[in-house]
Amino acid sequence: MKKYADERDLQCVRFLGRISEKEKVELMQRAWIFINPSFKEGWGIVNIEANYLGTPVIGANVGGTRDSVINGKTGLLFEYDNAKELAEKIDALFRDKPLRERMSKNGERWAKKFDWDKQAREYLKIIKRN
Repeated sequence: MKKYADERDLQCVRFLGRISEKEKVELMQRAWIFINPSFKEGWGIVNIEANYLGTPVIGANVGGTRDSVINGKTGLLFEYDNAKELAEKIDALFRDKPLRERMSKNGERWAKKFDWDKQAREYLKIIKRN
């Protein structure tokens, strides 16, 4: 990726390497779109983190990501390894501010359903019943 950016003199592209949790939150909050082109996800917690911070997600339509992104509501899915479709989704979301804002609000509501304390209480109820 660095070689690709260098060859095309893409000065707007930065490779950050490892960053702190605080820096990650700050970057996600400032981003218009979070892109997750991963070919495999365990569940897609990073997508929920982006949504929690008000950032719509564009992700590959693979297990884990499709479980954590509600296509058309909290973000958009594209077929993995289809760069043309990914570019179209980025362009569409980048150009459509009302859609971005709607997905941002939807994503925040969606992400707030995933609360560790709430989940712990639910698990305790199940354990106590058995």
